[in-house]
Amino acid sequence: MDRLNCVCVLLAVVRTLAGFELNILHINDAHAHIDGTSRSSGLCRASSSCYGGFARVVAKVKELKAKEKNTLWLSAGDVFQGSPYFSKFKSDVLVPFVNEMGFDAQSLGNHEFDEGVPELAKYLKQVTSPVLCCNIDLSEEPSLKAKVLSDSKILEVGGTKVGIVGYLTTDILPENTGKVKILPEVPSLRRAAAEVRKQGAQVVIALGHSGYEPELEIAKQVEELDAVIGGHSHTFLYTGDKLDGMDKPKGPYPTMVTQSSGKKVPVVQAFQFTKYLGHLRLEFDSKFRLVNSTGAPILLKPNFPRDKNILAMQEKWDQNMTEVCQVVGEFKKDMEGDRTVCRFQECPMGNFAADALLDYAYKNVNESNIIAFLHGGLIRSSIEKGKATVAEVSSVLPFKDNTVVLKVPGAKLLEALEFSVKDYSLIVGTPRFLQTSGLKVKFDLKKPPGSRVNSAVIVGRSGGTTNILRKDSYNVVMSKFTYNGGDGYEFFKKESVILHESKGPIDGILLEYLRNRGPYEPPGGKRVELES
Repeated sequence: MDRLNCVCVLLAVVRTLAGFELNILHINDAHAHIDGTSRSSGLCRASSSCYGGFARVVAKVKELKAKEKNTLWLSAGDVFQGSPYFSKFKSDVLVPFVNEMGFDAQSLGNHEFDEGVPELAKYLKQVTSPVLCCNIDLSEEPSLKAKVLSDSKILEVGGTKVGIVGYLTTDILPENTGKVKILPEVPSLRRAAAEVRKQGAQVVIALGHSGYEPELEIAKQVEELDAVIGGHSHTFLYTGDKLDGMDKPKGPYPTMVTQSSGKKVPVVQAFQFTKYLGHLRLEFDSKFRLVNSTGAPILLKPNFPRDKNILAMQEKWDQNMTEVCQVVGEFKKDMEGDRTVCRFQECPMGNFAADALLDYAYKNVNESNIIAFLHGGLIRSSIEKGKATVAEVSSVLPFKDNTVVLKVPGAKLLEALEFSVKDYSLIVGTPRFLQTSGLKVKFDLKKPPGSRVNSAVIVGRSGGTTNILRKDSYNVVMSKFTYNGGDGYEFFKKESVILHESKGPIDGILLEYLRNRGPYEPPGGKRVELES
């Protein structure tokens, strides 16, 4: 017996000297892409061309869990919104899949609030994995009490206590959050991380949804953190020379942040739509100080195995999706609509969507010289050349907002144009970036924010041009989300007059436009020019 005790003590000593290795498998911004995504991050047209998807994700997670020791399986928010599945079934379609995926923890994303608090509450009451968010005040919203939402969770992994603290961006429309209050991330995370340390956590991971650049700041300022698993900006991170795919990295995986104490904290994301599965490997010494951080996002190719249980579930839901598989029109060229393009520059899908809104406005308002004003944050999908289905076109602008035509003061319109490039970044772009029709605008990014519009010219249907002047008023068509202040556009609601409002959601306008006009090809000529 004494000999056995000696052996046990010796093994414990060896383990302590060896430290602790933690493998984190993660996704973010799945956006209900149950069946995956195309190579260009649009909807996939056949399973043989799909990347990612819940079945491939689960199969890969199971494979890695069987091979790697000490694994955590995490989702960093935004499982809601962005596919025909969610548009038709809301959270009802997600609950069984999320439960089958078996996350160790998940965080909230901003789009979890798109259908309001009641829909989110229904989802949270049914999912079996813990949902975490520490920077949220639920005191006035009884449906989201602690039973369905917690600040943090401590899990024992390989004999080590790992604390996970959740967080969420503050950039959410108040009309979607009801009585829920979203608090600043950093002070909330400091409090929650310190609390799990007091409860015995030896490693602390932040899991959440604020965007790449804010998450770099979180890693820098929250001293107790050992890693940040993020989302929201859909950022593709990669380290190494060989890229297995078409996506261009915006930073290294992991991105290492150095705190004032000298402590290094890795920050990661895994792009979007389950196209990649993130795999972060952390190595700690015997005192749980991080000594090494490596890993890579794994591109889930079309030929990867798929989990049979997930596939069987998907087939049942697909039986009710036949109407969205109908062909509605045709595109003569590939229509790039990915956020990696439309948040940085004029893009083909932005042109198409803006052209559709402009055509709608001219048919419903007896005005001349109308401008279509969209921003890149609304555009969510590419469509490849050829026949396009209802599902594909609806996924471009999947949000169920109405469309409004406004009479806007010139001063406010120019302010909005300036705002569209105010925080322009070559790393993550900006959801505010302008996509337009009936307007040509030139920006000089060398100038300070607020003075970057070099010229803004309305192009009438007959080809005539008119400079936008502060003293005049102009006709503008846009999503009601933008009109209500979405993505920070608080320029229109107070001083504009609504001339017309659609009776149905914005995606219907795109469907009708493509259905009636014949094959679409983006017209030539620059609408938005950048000088940098």
